[in-house]
Amino acid sequence: MQNISLRANAKLNLFLKINGITNFGYHDMTMINQSISLYDDIKIKKMIIKV
Repeated sequence: MQNISLRANAKLNLFLKINGITNFGYHDMTMINQSISLYDDIKIKKMIIKV
């Protein structure tokens, strides 16, 4: 496959609370999201570069 076309759906954060940091260094979060009818078109093209 040389080309891939995808649609990345948008979401709206209705609630976001950062509770702290985990032992692995990530943020522990509580959130409520709502999907909406907006999206990004993503197109990926495979390129072969010969050196």
